[in-house]
Amino acid sequence: MREPLRQILTRRYGLAAPEITPIGLGHTNRSFAVAAAGHPDCVLRLGWPGKPQAQRLREERLLALLAERAPEIPAPTLVRTLDGHTHAALDGPEGPQLVHLFVKLPGEPLYRWRDRCADAHLQAIMAALAQLHRALAGAEQALPCERGDDLLDALPDRLDAAGAAWARGLPDASPAVLARLQADGVARFRQRALAILARTPSALGPTIWTHGDFQLENFLFDGDQIVGVVDFDAARRAPRALDVALALASLTREAAREDTFAVDARRWRLGALAYQQAAHPDAPEVEAALALDNAGPLLDLFCLDQALLHLISASGGLWRLEPGIGFLACYSAVMGRPGQG
Repeated sequence: MREPLRQILTRRYGLAAPEITPIGLGHTNRSFAVAAAGHPDCVLRLGWPGKPQAQRLREERLLALLAERAPEIPAPTLVRTLDGHTHAALDGPEGPQLVHLFVKLPGEPLYRWRDRCADAHLQAIMAALAQLHRALAGAEQALPCERGDDLLDALPDRLDAAGAAWARGLPDASPAVLARLQADGVARFRQRALAILARTPSALGPTIWTHGDFQLENFLFDGDQIVGVVDFDAARRAPRALDVALALASLTREAAREDTFAVDARRWRLGALAYQQAAHPDAPEVEAALALDNAGPLLDLFCLDQALLHLISASGGLWRLEPGIGFLACYSAVMGRPGQG
């Protein structure tokens, strides 16, 4: 794998004798540290076979917009090929794979997705989300919405795709997960999912472009300071209050629980307050929507989004459905009710 990537770096990017070292983060894409004489250190990201071109375009356009409108946000900088393209491609055995090269950001990742981060880091992440929301307010003219860009609008299509994958069978699922899916059945899952969609609150504020995956592995720290926000390839449009709730659900979840989805109530309130203080007075709808007593429908949407992501990814061979990856908690919540820790 590394030799074909070296050839791409040399021929397409002009890097002489690049050294490539795998980075052990990421669940779908694969990343490599790149060092070459006379060139800044970089990170190469190799996409999975069949990664949608629309997903590539969303990320590339959003990063370009941030570089122009909000250079203070420590987002990745794309390195273009010698002929000016935003990406290259590797001809892999299962089909073409997108290659992106980014200038390496400072700092280091401190956490994996299921870790419990320090309170100060939770507050810093939520303040960073408020900063990102401010930077992307009104970006619709520069980034017009295409089919599939909007989180809520895309959920019915994703539900259909997950149902089709389920009906075809998920042979790589672990026995425990497979038994649960077979006992419940795809028809009941679909019924529960449609009920969640029907309960979507209406007062969630403006729909904006955002990162789409504010989870712990996507932040680089120097002490308590965030010096890098990475992995924008889940970029999408979502109502502002919903996006804040999705971030809080990811950051405050009780990851050890598999029976249902639960959040740490104290940390949820801490993170919500950090966002509100950083966003005030720009997001008046967020305070009411994020009161934990009112957040049940938003937690439902988080769990549905995550369950669909896992089912669709498993059908494409990207993930294996098994305990310990966050699927069972979200799936159980879709089939029942989320809990609060």
